[in-house]
Order: sequence, then structure tokens, then C-alpha cells
Amino acid sequence: MWLTGEAFFDVKHDTAHPFIVHTSFNDVKVLGTTFNIKAYPNSKTTETSLIHGSVRIDSKSNPGNFVILKPNQKVVSNNQSETKDESVTREYKVSVLQTDSFSKKPEETKWIRSRLDIDNLPLSAIAQKLQAWYGIEVLIADEQVKDYRYSGTFENETVVKTLEALQLSYPFKFEIENNIITIKK
Repeated sequence: MWLTGEAFFDVKHDTAHPFIVHTSFNDVKVLGTTFNIKAYPNSKTTETSLIHGSVRIDSKSNPGNFVILKPNQKVVSNNQSETKDESVTREYKVSVLQTDSFSKKPEETKWIRSRLDIDNLPLSAIAQKLQAWYGIEVLIADEQVKDYRYSGTFENETVVKTLEALQLSYPFKFEIENNIITIKK
């Protein structure tokens, strides 16, 4: 199957019928598991988070280059094939999944439980999260507000309620027209 965006999978092991998720930059071969993939089209990275089981991530840009994840691991792969920044040239970065201190569930699967967490993020990064979360376009019309930083947790909130809550700590204005949110000072 092909994936653009983010999806959570719980796949039964079946060696006769391997389950493969194709993204623009990686193929994820499932070996019977529970995992999450985040592969948004305009993102610089693709993330695969393994909850249980095992997955193999194969690079499309570098055939033969792969990584196999163990439970509670996450791999972040670079979507930029050519870059001068040597810290980004490593194709795969494997790390341990971070868990929420309250729910004890992986941070990477909070979206499944309708929980949006923002931890000291600039408004520019929050705008990207809101676009992915609510499926709407978010534009920032004023350069100054892009660097405003916010923290908060939002459960089952509308995009309007989320923005109104953010306005309380560091004010900005927003308007919605034709399903596009424009944020300004």
C-alpha cells in the first residue's frame, strides 16, 4: 500500500503475504507488528515508530540500505537526497520512543487519541502541526509572529479553540477564509 500523511497500523504476522507500506522515500516491510508512520509530502523527514513486533525500513534513494527496528524504537529518515549539511546526510537516525508521563503511551501515537501536544514550539512549527492535524492550510502573514513560542495540550479541540487558547499566552490575530487560516500580529 502507498501512504502519504500519517497512519497507525496493527498487522498480523503472515510470512506468505508480507505487508509493505510504500512512502515517497522508504518502503516499510512489516514482520507482524504495531507501528506508526509519518510521511507528509512537504516534510524534510519520514518517521517510523515501532510499538510491538518488527519492521524493516528500506531506502528508495540508496538500495540495499535498510534498518530493522526493535520494539519502542523510532527511525527518522532524511527526505532530502542531496544536502550540504553533514548532520543531515545520515540516512537513518534511530532513537528510543518517548512516552507521555501521564498516559505512559508513546508520544508518536497521541494523534490517535485526539491529543495534540505542543512543547515550546514556534508558531511556524505549530502551523505545520495544525495543517496535518486538521487538514487545513495555515499561513503566517507576519514574520514576527513565526517565532512566538507556545506550550499546551489540546484534547478533542477544534482548530479555532486551539488557536484561541494559544492567543491567551502570546497574542496574535487570525482569520479563516475559504478553509485557509491566516495568522498575523
